[in-house]
Amino acid sequence: MIKGGLLQIEQLSSQHDELSLVTGYPGTRNERLGWFKPLANFLNRAVLPPIEFLIRPVDALAPLANIAISATLITTASRKWVPKKMTTRKFYAGEHCRNMTPRPAPQTVARLAYLMSIALAGALFSPIAGQKALAQQGGSRPPPKVIVAKPLTERIIDFDYFTGQFQARQTVIIQARVQGYLREVHFEEGAVVEEGDLLFTLDPRPFEAEVAQAKANLALANAGRDLAVSNESRASELLRRRVGTQSDADTAQAELAQAQASVGVAQAQVDTAELNLSFSKLTAPISGRISAVRVDRGNLVTTASVLTNIVAVDPVEFTFEASEAQYLRYQRLAKDGSRSSSRNFQNEVSVRLTGEQDWSRKGRMTFVDNVLDANSGTIEGRAVFDNQDRLLTPGLYGRLRLPASGLYDAVLIPDAAVVSDQNRKIVYVVNDKGVVESRAVQLGELFENLRVVRSGLTAEERVVVEGILRVRANAQVDPTERELEIDRDRGKADGPQSTDQEG
Repeated sequence: MIKGGLLQIEQLSSQHDELSLVTGYPGTRNERLGWFKPLANFLNRAVLPPIEFLIRPVDALAPLANIAISATLITTASRKWVPKKMTTRKFYAGEHCRNMTPRPAPQTVARLAYLMSIALAGALFSPIAGQKALAQQGGSRPPPKVIVAKPLTERIIDFDYFTGQFQARQTVIIQARVQGYLREVHFEEGAVVEEGDLLFTLDPRPFEAEVAQAKANLALANAGRDLAVSNESRASELLRRRVGTQSDADTAQAELAQAQASVGVAQAQVDTAELNLSFSKLTAPISGRISAVRVDRGNLVTTASVLTNIVAVDPVEFTFEASEAQYLRYQRLAKDGSRSSSRNFQNEVSVRLTGEQDWSRKGRMTFVDNVLDANSGTIEGRAVFDNQDRLLTPGLYGRLRLPASGLYDAVLIPDAAVVSDQNRKIVYVVNDKGVVESRAVQLGELFENLRVVRSGLTAEERVVVEGILRVRANAQVDPTERELEIDRDRGKADGPQSTDQEG
């Protein structure tokens, strides 16, 4: 190692023809190196063999040996080449120093020692020198220690996740059926109302007057009908006695029919007036949560006026859109019997809101549209959920979880055991001889704290789960086996679900 450093010094000096600026005297290259060769020969024969023998057993002593040798060289060079008595005359080539024996200046010695230290350090720390030292020791480093584990198997179901929005199953806009002035409001804004509750009252006096007028017209029509009945009876009797004429009898019968029709018209007017009077009181057509009042008291309300609206709150619906690829996969699963179609079976779904971690809100699929949207390439689905706590408000966004497969046995490994190799995912397994082998795998969803492996790995292989940065394919390792565990507390996250967690 140290010989290599000395050779680097000699090569360095031979490559740079400007060494005269460093040594401080002129001459050819061989002349300038003449003073260095005796020292190099002495170090190669007497100093280096004992030092190499000492540092050979312990390779870690190489930096210390480098420091010691550098200090020795500096001290030796300083004592041998620096004159004891220095003058102020500079040691440069010239007429005045032609007969003088050239010697290097003090800064020259320091520069040479510095170059020698760098060369020695490069030789001691070079990878080739380290490999030679290990080869001379006749041994190798022990294999790295790694933690291995066999994959777990679990019977699970895959899920697809959709972002959607809640909407009311029923929405009713409250409008007046008759025109009038708003007199009273009988509810609190934003409250929950029941079907039949009184909401608004219009001024009833015009409608009461119409009822009275209609009833009077009905009485008048009834009186006219009674007169027509009497006249028709007398005319018929006279005709029977051959006293009256047939024309009089026909006229009496026609007047009776007109009187009866007038009674019907009057009765219809009474019914209309009474109905309009009832429309002056607006009641809730459905149960639900009512909105704000849109028209204040005292304003004229027409049939076009929107007074408020009511939305049903229990149950509520959740609408979402699935992609074309997902829709086709569901259809294929339904065709081969792995999963029932949501068109024919109310598949169970779960939903959670912003800030929630679990999937405790259960519902069922109720509708799948008959066409895909031509613009987005998606198809609408709808599920219904109970809302007894009234927390699910129409318009809220949520995350829906829909079964995307049938039950199957999944192979599970930690995510930390997976390595990316360009566009591939691989894991390292250790065989019975302790040799590392790589396996290209196809990954699935995250189940609890473990990753689903769809292909490329069996449950009997030992996978490297810790120390993966210290291994490579076909390398020898020292494996320590442990068992994997499933963190059930993480089942609240998105991912497949075990059959033990269903329901």
